[in-house]
Amino acid sequence: MVLQGEDCVDGMASSYDLLQTAVTNNMLGVRVLGQDAEMIARSKQAVLEQLQRDLAALLASSFCADFPDWQAYHILCDAFREYFVKHYATSTHDLRFYPMDDVDVHSLLMRQGSSHWNAGRMLAGEFKSGVQFGSYKDLIRAYALDLATLEQ
Repeated sequence: MVLQGEDCVDGMASSYDLLQTAVTNNMLGVRVLGQDAEMIARSKQAVLEQLQRDLAALLASSFCADFPDWQAYHILCDAFREYFVKHYATSTHDLRFYPMDDVDVHSLLMRQGSSHWNAGRMLAGEFKSGVQFGSYKDLIRAYALDLATLEQ
Protein backbone atom coordinates (compact mmCIF):
# COMPACT_ATOMS: atom_id res chain seq x y z
CA MET A 1 0.00 0.00 0.00
CA VAL A 2 1.23 3.51 -0.77
CA LEU A 3 0.13 7.07 -0.27
CA GLN A 4 -0.24 8.80 -3.61
CA GLY A 5 -0.10 12.47 -4.55
CA GLU A 6 -0.24 15.57 -2.42
CA ASP A 7 -3.49 14.40 -0.83
CA CYS A 8 -1.83 11.11 0.26
CA VAL A 9 -4.67 8.96 -1.04
CA ASP A 10 -4.35 5.24 -0.30
CA GLY A 11 -3.14 3.40 -3.34
CA MET A 12 -1.35 0.28 -4.44
CA ALA A 13 2.14 -0.22 -5.84
CA SER A 14 4.17 -3.33 -6.37
CA SER A 15 7.37 -4.09 -4.52
CA TYR A 16 8.97 -3.73 -7.94
CA ASP A 17 8.12 -0.01 -7.74
CA LEU A 18 9.96 0.26 -4.44
CA LEU A 19 12.92 -1.68 -5.77
CA GLN A 20 13.01 0.56 -8.86
CA THR A 21 13.34 3.55 -6.52
CA ALA A 22 16.26 1.81 -4.82
CA VAL A 23 17.89 1.10 -8.20
CA THR A 24 17.42 4.73 -9.25
CA ASN A 25 19.01 5.95 -6.00
CA ASN A 26 21.93 3.62 -6.64
CA MET A 27 22.35 4.93 -10.21
CA LEU A 28 22.31 8.51 -8.93
CA GLY A 29 25.17 7.73 -6.58
CA VAL A 30 23.19 7.43 -3.36
CA ARG A 31 25.36 4.52 -2.22
CA VAL A 32 28.01 3.58 0.26
CA LEU A 33 31.53 2.57 -0.76
CA GLY A 34 34.44 0.64 0.79
CA GLN A 35 34.14 -1.28 4.03
CA ASP A 36 30.64 0.01 4.67
CA ALA A 37 29.52 -1.38 1.31
CA GLU A 38 30.93 -4.80 2.27
CA MET A 39 29.07 -4.71 5.58
CA ILE A 40 25.83 -3.77 3.81
CA ALA A 41 26.29 -6.59 1.29
CA ARG A 42 26.72 -9.08 4.15
CA SER A 43 23.63 -7.67 5.87
CA LYS A 44 21.56 -8.03 2.69
CA GLN A 45 22.80 -11.58 2.23
CA ALA A 46 21.86 -12.41 5.83
CA VAL A 47 18.26 -11.25 5.27
CA LEU A 48 18.00 -13.35 2.10
CA GLU A 49 19.52 -16.42 3.74
CA GLN A 50 17.10 -16.10 6.67
CA LEU A 51 14.21 -15.82 4.20
CA GLN A 52 15.31 -19.05 2.54
CA ARG A 53 15.70 -20.83 5.90
CA ASP A 54 12.26 -19.66 7.07
CA LEU A 55 10.57 -20.87 3.88
CA ALA A 56 12.48 -24.18 3.96
CA ALA A 57 11.36 -24.72 7.57
CA LEU A 58 7.77 -23.93 6.61
CA LEU A 59 7.94 -26.42 3.73
CA ALA A 60 9.51 -29.08 5.98
CA SER A 61 6.65 -28.67 8.45
CA SER A 62 3.99 -29.26 5.79
CA PHE A 63 3.29 -31.36 2.73
CA CYS A 64 3.88 -29.55 -0.54
CA ALA A 65 0.21 -29.96 -1.47
CA ASP A 66 -0.77 -28.37 1.86
CA PHE A 67 1.88 -25.65 1.77
CA PRO A 68 0.45 -22.80 3.88
CA ASP A 69 0.44 -20.02 1.30
CA TRP A 70 -0.63 -17.30 3.73
CA GLN A 71 2.28 -18.10 6.08
CA ALA A 72 4.70 -18.07 3.15
CA TYR A 73 3.28 -14.70 2.06
CA HIS A 74 3.82 -13.23 5.53
CA ILE A 75 7.39 -14.55 5.58
CA LEU A 76 8.03 -12.95 2.17
CA CYS A 77 6.45 -9.65 3.25
CA ASP A 78 8.41 -9.53 6.51
CA ALA A 79 11.69 -10.29 4.72
CA PHE A 80 11.03 -7.63 2.07
CA ARG A 81 10.15 -5.08 4.76
CA GLU A 82 13.35 -5.83 6.70
CA TYR A 83 15.49 -5.78 3.55
CA PHE A 84 14.03 -2.52 2.27
CA VAL A 85 13.96 -0.64 5.57
CA LYS A 86 17.52 -1.67 6.50
CA HIS A 87 19.11 -0.94 3.16
CA TYR A 88 17.23 1.83 1.40
CA ALA A 89 16.41 5.33 2.52
CA THR A 90 13.10 5.09 4.32
CA SER A 91 12.03 6.58 7.59
CA THR A 92 9.37 4.09 8.60
CA HIS A 93 8.86 0.39 9.16
CA ASP A 94 5.24 0.91 8.11
CA LEU A 95 5.43 -0.93 4.80
CA ARG A 96 2.07 -2.60 4.28
CA PHE A 97 1.12 -5.37 1.89
CA TYR A 98 -2.28 -6.16 0.44
CA PRO A 99 -3.69 -9.59 1.27
CA MET A 100 -2.88 -12.13 -1.45
CA ASP A 101 -6.52 -12.57 -2.37
CA ASP A 102 -6.91 -8.82 -3.07
CA VAL A 103 -4.44 -8.81 -5.98
CA ASP A 104 -6.29 -9.02 -9.30
CA VAL A 105 -5.01 -11.74 -11.65
CA HIS A 106 -4.98 -9.16 -14.49
CA SER A 107 -3.03 -6.51 -12.55
CA LEU A 108 0.36 -5.05 -13.40
CA LEU A 109 1.69 -6.73 -10.27
CA MET A 110 0.71 -10.14 -11.68
CA ARG A 111 2.20 -9.37 -15.08
CA GLN A 112 5.49 -8.18 -13.55
CA GLY A 113 5.72 -11.08 -11.11
CA SER A 114 4.82 -13.69 -13.71
CA SER A 115 7.36 -12.30 -16.18
CA HIS A 116 10.06 -12.27 -13.53
CA TRP A 117 9.31 -15.83 -12.37
CA ASN A 118 9.17 -17.15 -15.95
CA ALA A 119 12.44 -15.38 -16.85
CA GLY A 120 14.11 -17.12 -13.90
CA ARG A 121 12.87 -20.50 -15.11
CA MET A 122 14.05 -19.82 -18.65
CA LEU A 123 17.49 -18.74 -17.43
CA ALA A 124 17.69 -21.98 -15.47
CA GLY A 125 16.80 -23.87 -18.67
CA GLU A 126 13.75 -25.45 -17.07
CA PHE A 127 11.22 -24.76 -19.83
CA LYS A 128 10.70 -22.73 -22.96
CA SER A 129 7.14 -21.39 -22.69
CA GLY A 130 5.76 -19.16 -19.96
CA VAL A 131 3.56 -20.36 -17.12
CA GLN A 132 0.26 -18.53 -16.70
CA PHE A 133 -0.72 -18.22 -13.03
CA GLY A 134 -4.40 -18.46 -12.14
CA SER A 135 -4.08 -16.25 -9.06
CA TYR A 136 -1.60 -14.18 -7.09
CA LYS A 137 -1.65 -16.95 -4.50
CA ASP A 138 -0.37 -19.36 -7.17
CA LEU A 139 2.44 -16.95 -8.05
CA ILE A 140 3.42 -16.52 -4.38
CA ARG A 141 3.37 -20.31 -3.93
CA ALA A 142 5.72 -20.74 -6.92
CA TYR A 143 8.19 -18.16 -5.55
CA ALA A 144 8.01 -19.53 -2.01
CA LEU A 145 8.53 -23.14 -3.11
CA ASP A 146 11.46 -22.11 -5.29
CA LEU A 147 13.11 -20.33 -2.39
CA ALA A 148 12.27 -23.10 0.08
CA THR A 149 13.98 -25.71 -2.08
CA LEU A 150 17.21 -23.82 -2.87
CA GLU A 151 20.36 -25.71 -1.96
CA GLN A 152 22.24 -24.09 0.90
